[in-house]
Amino acid sequence: MEDAKILFEANRFPTACSIGILAIEEIGKLPILRRMAIAENTEHWKICWRDFSDHLQKSQHWIIPFLVKNAPSFEEFSDQFYQGRDADLMNSLKQLGFYAGCYGRAHWADPKNIVEKEQASLVIHSANVLLAGSQPSELDVPSALNAWANHMKGCFSCDPGIANNGVVEFLKKVKPEKTDRDDGGISPKVAFEFMSTVIYISNENF
Repeated sequence: MEDAKILFEANRFPTACSIGILAIEEIGKLPILRRMAIAENTEHWKICWRDFSDHLQKSQHWIIPFLVKNAPSFEEFSDQFYQGRDADLMNSLKQLGFYAGCYGRAHWADPKNIVEKEQASLVIHSANVLLAGSQPSELDVPSALNAWANHMKGCFSCDPGIANNGVVEFLKKVKPEKTDRDDGGISPKVAFEFMSTVIYISNENF
């Protein structure tokens, strides 16, 4: 993200955009690792390791920061997410920012003529928000990961509502006194990591 911001400030928008998408993909590994912790068999492990290398799986949560404020309920949020995630868009944009290419009927695309400030700004905003809400915390220590695995057992692939309720109950159970929110809700430090985890473990049900 630091490199993406430096390039953006230097008006190097195509490369800034592509590196910002790489940051989104790296953040997208966190939900996969959390799902690995509740894997129950070899097939589950294969799914997780496949997704760990899948650019589309790791970037599908890019749209979450743009939906949160506009969805009054989890049900409406999940509906909006599955309608607008378009991970293919992020992967295509990443490629267009890095490489010259030939498309359609001999149309040559130069990154600087395709990816402009608007696209780069959108990507960097998304990555910034996701990064801020996916910070290392006391939930990453072995004891907390064991608690996570025990609490979410059987939820490797489940309904979005069940996944969401399980995550919310877990966060309230393991750190109610440590939250930095006055209302006892989910800490902004980890909000997007766990929101992405809910989306990921319920993904196969859509």
